[in-house]
Amino acid sequence: DWQLLPQTVRHTFTHFHLRLAVHVATASRETRPERGQFIAPARFRPADLPSVMRKAFDLARPVLVYGG
Repeated sequence: DWQLLPQTVRHTFTHFHLRLAVHVATASRETRPERGQFIAPARFRPADLPSVMRKAFDLARPVLVYGG
């Protein structure tokens, strides 16, 4: 079940402003995505994210259980 976070992410690019609604969900360790891949918590580095995705991660971080 997806949970919509009450705040939005705001980011300004050169020619436009972006507002993102962020949703979070919990998945078991056995879950396999249909596309892409999950990254092990030990290998996940928020600092490697592009700035707009880092803002989304920082907003979601308080409700995430990811081991990092």
